[in-house]
Amino acid sequence: MISNLVLFCGGESLYQNKKPKPLNLMPNSLSVLENYLRQEHLEMIPKITILAEEEFYVEIKEIIESSNDNLREISVLPVPNKSSTFSKTKRFLSQIGTSEDTILFTYPDIFYFGSWENLLSSEDLNSRMRISGLFLQSRFPEITFNPYVGTVLSITLRTKRIPANASTIYAGHFISRREHLESSINLFESEHKDITNASLEGDFFKFLVSAGKLHICLLEEVWIKADSMKEMVQIIELLG
Repeated sequence: MISNLVLFCGGESLYQNKKPKPLNLMPNSLSVLENYLRQEHLEMIPKITILAEEEFYVEIKEIIESSNDNLREISVLPVPNKSSTFSKTKRFLSQIGTSEDTILFTYPDIFYFGSWENLLSSEDLNSRMRISGLFLQSRFPEITFNPYVGTVLSITLRTKRIPANASTIYAGHFISRREHLESSINLFESEHKDITNASLEGDFFKFLVSAGKLHICLLEEVWIKADSMKEMVQIIELLG
């Protein structure tokens, strides 16, 4: 079972209020971060750590203190502004106690309304790590065609649950045992001393893939990223 859920809280201030997405308000007047913490599956995780960039650390800490009604163990850890997710991960590992076992890293703007059993499981993590994956879907019609002559063979709006030729994207969850993650980071840095500003999702994941250490957990139910008003409304409706 996951012992700590870690949220990357930062990013560019692209909104009118000059705040990063986790602090952007949704239609129910709560921030993206506050709505994320309303999800029922989080009750199964004993500890939550929010990695907050220093510029917004105080504001995020105040939000957590005022909204944590059920007294869950939620801590806010300051990290340098505009630091990469890889740097944030290293900062987290340097600050937490040695009792931490299995850790789930993710982002507060990604909502998954499906079974969390595989995501929260610590099975099969002794020699590898796990990321979530999602079959790429679109609101536009799916077309199949003859690639030699260009004749359209079919067109449909119904998205297949498992497409015949599936394009899969990273769905935003990274699960690992602490000691395995630390040893892999040390090995990665020893082999890539010329890499500056390395990213977790790009550089480090590629290293894990080349070492055969990365496994995937496919998400097959409702996955929503809080990017638009329409998506935010849908998230609020599903949160109840």
